[in-house]
Amino acid sequence: MDYNVENSKLESVREGIQAYEAALEQKRRKERIIFIVAVAFFILLYLYLRLFNTRFWIDEDKPERIKVFSTAWVVNVPSEYKGKQVTKLDGIGTTNIRVLNIEEGITFVAVSSDTLKKVKLPSTIKNIDYIKGKKLSRIEFPEQVSGLGIWEYAFAGTAIKEIVLPEGTDYVGEGVFCNCEKLKKVTMSNQITDIPREFFYGCEKLEHVTWPEGLQSIHPEALVGTPLSGKSMKELNFPDSAYYGVPVKYINNSYYYRSVDTETFNHDFYFPVELDTFKRLEYEYWAVNKTKTNEAIATSKRNGRNVILLLEDNIIYGYRKVED
Repeated sequence: MDYNVENSKLESVREGIQAYEAALEQKRRKERIIFIVAVAFFILLYLYLRLFNTRFWIDEDKPERIKVFSTAWVVNVPSEYKGKQVTKLDGIGTTNIRVLNIEEGITFVAVSSDTLKKVKLPSTIKNIDYIKGKKLSRIEFPEQVSGLGIWEYAFAGTAIKEIVLPEGTDYVGEGVFCNCEKLKKVTMSNQITDIPREFFYGCEKLEHVTWPEGLQSIHPEALVGTPLSGKSMKELNFPDSAYYGVPVKYINNSYYYRSVDTETFNHDFYFPVELDTFKRLEYEYWAVNKTKTNEAIATSKRNGRNVILLLEDNIIYGYRKVED
């Protein structure tokens, strides 16, 4: 009798344990389901924020201007928003944008973001104030634009490696590629005639530039800090139109295309300059006597001091002062 009672108790304990384990397993299943649902929710939320969460803001006083607020990776900027025509992209707010595609109709761009990696521009673009970002490695232009101006330091400090400035680009400001340390290759529009100050300053990996066919002048500091600094015009493949249409010696850091100091001369201009042009500019102040094939003496009519003009094929590419 006692034996049967003990067996009954053991059976009850066993059943209790099994029921507990079953309940525990059911609880664990529910927790797993809740965990999976939560993970799925956050994944969907993350994807939504990265793919679809984009807002635009327009100034009621200047409805042509639009600004982007987005956590999405890829953003397409419209040329029409809330029934209003948009022509200017003027800034990016809090953002994680990687790729920015700008629709046809936008004419002005000014954007900067540390997460930005690629910008695609429309053929309607007329003015680039700046497009910046330390991770920005690609700026894509259409093949043809009309009257595009790229302003001072527009791409400075970006990570671009290669870029083509399309035909129709007719103005570039100083320092456009300043400190683009990864930049290696640049193709320039043939409508660009002047390369200004610090244009490629600090582009320490710059290997090749396809110069504009109508290039006329380059500032003395345009290539400072690049591997191209100090190379000859022939080595740099300058077009024959460059610098008054005469292919002459490319000057080193002491003199190359250095602006004449107005304390010595009356006019502020860039080397090289034709000897005859110099005479026309300075004839009231200097008497020029060509003494050698590669030198001429310019004597000041004001104080009698002399300056040696350094020549190559009757082109002045530099000068040195003569001590009294």
